[in-house]
Amino acid sequence: MVTGAGRAAHPPGIRVGELVDAADRLSGLAKAYATPGAATQYQRAMERGLTVDLVFDRGMFEGLVDRYDWVGEFLATGRFSASVHDGVPYGLYLAEEGETVTACMMVYDADGHLAGALLADSDRAVEWARGVVDRYRREAIPLGDG
Repeated sequence: MVTGAGRAAHPPGIRVGELVDAADRLSGLAKAYATPGAATQYQRAMERGLTVDLVFDRGMFEGLVDRYDWVGEFLATGRFSASVHDGVPYGLYLAEEGETVTACMMVYDADGHLAGALLADSDRAVEWARGVVDRYRREAIPLGDG
C-alpha cells in the first residue's frame, strides 16, 4: 500500500505512474486523475503502444475530452477502448507487463485527490479485480471505435 500526506502527497500517484509506464496493456476502472501530470503520462504511454481498455467515471471522461484533443484521436486507433459508467466507486487497474499482471486499487479523498494505492499481483487479487472490472464493463456505455 502506498499513501501520501502533507508534503509527501504524491507517492501513490508516482507509483501508479510507474505501473502505467511499464505496462503493455492497461484495463480497469478510472475514477479520477492520479496526479496533475497523469493525463500527459497516459498520452505518452499510448503513443509508445500501450493498449488501454478502461471504464471511466462519466464526469472524468467528459473532463478528459473537454481538455485533451488526443483522447478522441486515440479512440480512433483501436488501441484505446473506453466506456463510461455513472457509478465508478474507485480506481482499479489491471496492468499487464509481459506475463505479469498487477491489480492496483486507487482510493480518493473527498476532494477527488488520490489518497492511496494498493498493489497486488497474487492470483487471487488479480482474479477479484478482473471480476469487478468485468461487472462494471457490462453495465457501462461503450464509446468510440475501440
